Amino acid sequence: MTLKHLAAAALATACIFAPLQYAHADVKAYIDGIGAAKCSQLTASLKAEPSATANNLLGWSYGYMTRRNIERAGAGQSQVDLTKGFDEQKMLNIISGFCVDEPEARVVSVVDALFEVLLKNGSLTS
Repeated sequence: MTLKHLAAAALATACIFAPLQYAHADVKAYIDGIGAAKCSQLTASLKAEPSATANNLLGWSYGYMTRRNIERAGAGQSQVDLTKGFDEQKMLNIISGFCVDEPEARVVSVVDALFEVLLKNGSLTS
């Protein structure tokens, strides 16, 4: 099984069985930008405006994952090294590939699940 297949399977499991969880059940998180979109919207946008959509998605995704790293660093936990063995094209392929298969998923859930896969399967810093 290739890394792409492993990541896709892990993303599918994470998005289906572990939606975004918050410390308090009554907390509402407001997601803005491309992260709030459904995967079906992302897929359509990638076809209509591939370059602009890819740039928007990658910028949003790196920003989201960087924030997760900041929170983990503040808690004394390990972080994901987004520069080590994981380039923009690979990230784009994994997210867009998953979105084709799961059009109702939200982009934020896919990016969050990808972060968790990277956290568990390598690309870690101390």
